[in-house]
Amino acid sequence: MRPWLHGSELGQLGIAVSIALLAAVAGSAAPVASAAGAPSSHLVQGGPAEGPPLEPVPPATPAGHFHTWTGTPSDIAGGIAYSPGEVIVSDAPFDDHGADTNPNDASPGENYTLLQGANAAKGAAGDYAYPADADPAHPVYGKNAADIVEVRLAADARATYLLVVINMMNDPQVTAIEAWIDTHVLIAHGQQGAIDGQPVDVVGDSAQNLFEVRIPRTVYDPGAGTHQVFIASGLWNQAANTWYSPSPGHSPFYDLAYVPNEGNSSYWHDAQQSADIAADSFGRDAFAVDFGALARRGCPSGMPCPGYSGPQQGLITRSFRSGQPLHRGVTLQTRWAQDSGGLGFQLYRSPFQPYSLYVPRDPTGAIVFLLHFLGGNHMSYAITSMPQLADWAERLGVTVIMPLGRGEAGWYESEAERDFFEVWRDYGSHYRWDPDRVYLTGMSMGGFGTWRLGQLYPDLFARGIVWSGPIVPNAIWLGPTPVMTRQQNPPACNRDSPGCGYNLSDLFGNTRNVPYFVVHGGMDELVPSTGAESWMEQFGKVGGATYRYAFYPTHRHETSYPGTTEHFTLEWLKGLPPRQTNPTHVSYILQRRFMQPDLGGFTYHGGYWISGLTLAADASQGSIDADRAATADQVTTLAPQPGVDSLGPYVVRGADVSPAVPTANQVRLRLSQFSKVVLDPARMGWEPSAPQHLTGQTDTAVDVTLTGRYPATTAVQGASSTREAAALILHVPAGPFDVTVTAGAGAQAVATAPAGLPNTSGVGTRIASLAVLAATVGIVVLGRSHRRRRQSRRGA
Repeated sequence: MRPWLHGSELGQLGIAVSIALLAAVAGSAAPVASAAGAPSSHLVQGGPAEGPPLEPVPPATPAGHFHTWTGTPSDIAGGIAYSPGEVIVSDAPFDDHGADTNPNDASPGENYTLLQGANAAKGAAGDYAYPADADPAHPVYGKNAADIVEVRLAADARATYLLVVINMMNDPQVTAIEAWIDTHVLIAHGQQGAIDGQPVDVVGDSAQNLFEVRIPRTVYDPGAGTHQVFIASGLWNQAANTWYSPSPGHSPFYDLAYVPNEGNSSYWHDAQQSADIAADSFGRDAFAVDFGALARRGCPSGMPCPGYSGPQQGLITRSFRSGQPLHRGVTLQTRWAQDSGGLGFQLYRSPFQPYSLYVPRDPTGAIVFLLHFLGGNHMSYAITSMPQLADWAERLGVTVIMPLGRGEAGWYESEAERDFFEVWRDYGSHYRWDPDRVYLTGMSMGGFGTWRLGQLYPDLFARGIVWSGPIVPNAIWLGPTPVMTRQQNPPACNRDSPGCGYNLSDLFGNTRNVPYFVVHGGMDELVPSTGAESWMEQFGKVGGATYRYAFYPTHRHETSYPGTTEHFTLEWLKGLPPRQTNPTHVSYILQRRFMQPDLGGFTYHGGYWISGLTLAADASQGSIDADRAATADQVTTLAPQPGVDSLGPYVVRGADVSPAVPTANQVRLRLSQFSKVVLDPARMGWEPSAPQHLTGQTDTAVDVTLTGRYPATTAVQGASSTREAAALILHVPAGPFDVTVTAGAGAQAVATAPAGLPNTSGVGTRIASLAVLAATVGIVVLGRSHRRRRQSRRGA
């Protein structure tokens, strides 16, 4: 095939780069500033210790067939990592949409209607479709078979080596790649390839989803100079032994490996790429490779090794290798029968998963997770909520993390819930962050996710913000909200059965120690305000938490809220308030429904100093209310506060809760339908040698475990007990109880270590060593400006 890169374009090609250490790009070696008035932060790396167990992280470096690859990729879309003897280009996953053959088809940014512009499944800039699979259960194309995610080049005295990772490659025979080294053209597909018509060695590895090519210097020798390299992918027509043409008259390429001018104004990071493919013009989409440096196992002249060029600050798209066993390809999302609605919401199964970041110029280590709406994806808020989102991120010094959640309609359940924590783990492996200043936010379905994850994992988050968020998955209602329990008359379904809905208002109280700010519009057409008014009234009565509820009577379901309500975000996160780590009063409601296989089969065990919650046999729901204070919390109900901002009039209601002072070595428990509970006296601040007093009520017999080393002389009054090496188990019968444990001088506190996400092995050592190098090189941070958009955008 004739290269479409003309000599004049090569001569005019200029690639502006910023050179820094790869670790600095990841944020690990970069300084972390303190926001004005913010307390000092203790920064860590790795994922949250209290998160759910996840599958191991797949290796970042593939096993080669011709060459031993050792470099570490940046995993930043548009980023180029330089390791000794390797150049590694990272591309955005799921951007394989080919040419924009119809720029006026409302995609990606021509309009923002619910059915098109706010639906990322239909919002790609490119218009190419994949052929249908003959057997969808065993896909060959899977709507993802030409999706480049990573490219590597290396060289030695005998050959040049090229490795191209495809997100899904179940059959190498249907996928093809094309590479240009200046005007020399390489085409590979299946297990064969040629450069300038001369055969070269090719391995199409479906196990690792990659092509690896060996180009002997006797066939083509790039010498020791610097050459421009361009790489693209598409499909191969085996019958005709040529490229498959998805749109006659246009380039066959579905994806380009490197598009340095790609912005963040499209749903799938493909606006510039799709325009270039449509124009058959790729002069800007090549990158320079110093083949002499590769051969001597070095980096380009004048660059630290390892080195990096690409995005570092502002909006960034990262990717990670997921360990979830979801096979490969892109399929419809079937949970809650969403595949029958005609909107095409998809589940992105392939292993490389994207998420977006907004990295401020002066990061504090604080994190804001911003969850996308139904129909959206990880790039939605770059379209709907800029530039205000960037403004509040900069002013607060917070990094904003926007996950894909495995698709447009995952409802932050099952694979989407795991994606949330995989994103957190990946982010924590590359950036320093403050575990006491993690804020959870989201709009619409993202607001649902904020309610959901906040109530299931309350001890992970400092505060929450919900914009137009429902509390029932995939449902629209007029209110009061439905209650999906078998006690309902007539029952909607058996609450414990897979496929049965649920209501997050059942868990109100779990976020007793996580202040929430809720924003809703009085004319919301998708989550009607009658429902919001109903559950916010309920939350005010039983939630037990500080909260605010802002009501805009003239506004609708607007995906721009995370930007247009900037003043509320700045107010709520002012000073970067920390999370509660040892609250006086803890409540936790656990439903068996949340642990069913259709929701991912997770187990939830409590929060803070309560863990090990186990439902009694045949119980659908259990609850615990544990209070270490002798007096009640002080609740101040706020009078309605009217106001006017750029959106118009609003009214804010809410309450402030001041926790009571705990009483030493005492706790009052109200238990229902639990057979086991674990309390952590060390985390509660109890003195192990002083008497420990537990009172309360339980409607079923329960084992209450106190962690710690209790001597054989420990006396227990009010219940029978069993002493273990690092715990004392109190066997409490149903009814009221009053138990005193006197351990004496031999007792030792032992804090529990909840199972969770491990820190990345070796990260701290690697960063410490690279930090010395970082001090000797200039780190150039490239930002980006955002065109101001004032209008509201509506979405699900």
